[in-house]
Amino acid sequence: MTQGSDDLRGVYQTSKFLANDTSFGVGYAPYSITDMVTLKTEEFINGKLKNEMKETGQDVKVMASRVDKKLTLTVACAMIDKYIDDAEHYKSSIEQLKNRITENALDIIGDADLKFKLDVNTGDDYKRGVYYLTCTGLSQEMGDDGSVGRGNRANGLITPYRPMSMEATSGKNPITHIGKIYNIMSKLIAEDVAKKVSPEVEIRVRILSQIGKPVNNPLNCSVQLVTGNTKNIEKWKLEAQEIANDWLDNVDKVTDLITSGKVRTF
Repeated sequence: MTQGSDDLRGVYQTSKFLANDTSFGVGYAPYSITDMVTLKTEEFINGKLKNEMKETGQDVKVMASRVDKKLTLTVACAMIDKYIDDAEHYKSSIEQLKNRITENALDIIGDADLKFKLDVNTGDDYKRGVYYLTCTGLSQEMGDDGSVGRGNRANGLITPYRPMSMEATSGKNPITHIGKIYNIMSKLIAEDVAKKVSPEVEIRVRILSQIGKPVNNPLNCSVQLVTGNTKNIEKWKLEAQEIANDWLDNVDKVTDLITSGKVRTF
């Protein structure tokens, strides 16, 4: 094993930690109902539901599409073959899975005026005997491996209609690596600002670093307040600036949250 480059080793050799990459982090808040249904469905399947349905594997993908007042959820859930007796057992397990996901989703939707539709394992073709069955409950056994890939956002979501970073947060050090620190910090800033302002305001945060510069002194930290209500906008701007500055002045808090497992990285 050889040493790293002089510039990257040098980011640890000053009184302040320096950024080891020119990169950026992105976060937003608050979550929409669509966001919450998507995130909480995956957490439900890989959490509470595991106690009820051991047939369900850990490889779970949830995709939501909302058009006007119709919310369609597509769920792909690998099923573990050793817990499935036959084709009828598989079909009944999928029906049970649909019912439990629907109950959970409707609890989240609550009184919102939304029509909910759910599809599960749409790649199945019962007539041809095609079922989403795996040995391990992971599609990884078939060579589908994305350890720090597209799904690993710090908020647990892939959001093509929201601002997001293409940086993977996982697999990086929590001290100087901007791909981890700024993505998590952006999310934390957005959430704190959202608590201060109206729930109708969307907060978008983007932080950009330069390699070799102090982690707490980014090239740019942008906090956008997206709203049609401008009545309190000047007050909200000052509060947002104060919150962002506080997180940057105390960037070590982000490192502490990561190392103590108090924030998610994917």
